[in-house]
Amino acid sequence: MRKIKQYVTEYWREEFHPGYYLFVFLFLVLSLVLNYYFRVGEWLYRLAMTKRDPIVWIYNLFFYGLPYLIALSAASYFGRQDWKWVKSKSFWIRFGVCLFVISLILSTWFHKPFADYFFTKNPDRYYAKLWFMSFKMHIFTLIPVGIFYYLKDRDLPFLYGLGKKGFDSSAYLWIVLIIIPSIFLFSFSPHFTGFYPICKPSEMQYVRFISSTWAMIIYEITYAGMYIWVEVLFRGFLVVGMAKVLGKNAIMPMVVIYCFIHFAKPAGEATTAIFGGYILGILAYRTQNIMGGVILHITVAMGMEFFAMWQLIR
Repeated sequence: MRKIKQYVTEYWREEFHPGYYLFVFLFLVLSLVLNYYFRVGEWLYRLAMTKRDPIVWIYNLFFYGLPYLIALSAASYFGRQDWKWVKSKSFWIRFGVCLFVISLILSTWFHKPFADYFFTKNPDRYYAKLWFMSFKMHIFTLIPVGIFYYLKDRDLPFLYGLGKKGFDSSAYLWIVLIIIPSIFLFSFSPHFTGFYPICKPSEMQYVRFISSTWAMIIYEITYAGMYIWVEVLFRGFLVVGMAKVLGKNAIMPMVVIYCFIHFAKPAGEATTAIFGGYILGILAYRTQNIMGGVILHITVAMGMEFFAMWQLIR
């Protein structure tokens, strides 16, 4: 815990700029208010999951790409970053790969024909769609990011910090002990139970091709593993990898796009994503390791699932 505090404090002292931080803060507040008033994130998510139209990809490119560029441009405007990135081929390739992966994950409806082809009964189809929506994060992140790492970034730690080097598990223990009771208290919110658990026991009991218990276990393992790739993409690729071009200024644009990714979820989750993304971004940059983020993210995800199920059965 002391190391984490040290890294964050040092970064804050070195990089804090009142004008830049105020701009990003106001931009995120305005974006959050507009999103939850007009339900833009929910609308875009439903559209991406149902509409077989390439225009959804374009929506996602602008919805997630523009905020990133706004944050990065603000860094240059306030003197935290030079404007060389505008003419940097390396930046635009990395930025394009990131947007491609995000759009691929969020714009794909492949889970529907997959489920319809292999399963004939509605409860089985529902489970298959739910499972594939988590599983696609594994393949749609690993393949493009893994290929890019192999071609361009093998001088960096394996898959942008997915390993033991630079990882100190004791530094994250206290955070885990704080997270668990916080999730427990949050689980009493109606917004929380309206969204979680994602894998609902009431739906799993009707699945016929596998027992409901095993259906939930397999799904939760796949769902938990999905957050490995979330960290690889956001803290690994967008911080450890993008730091080759942007240096320390890779963190704040990542925080902005990471917040936007949560716009289809409860407002509290999108808000905490700002602070969580900022701290994990600093740690990834300082240690060149993302394992702490993986552990914390899985703890949060599984804690939400567990306490939501507990709320349903208590």
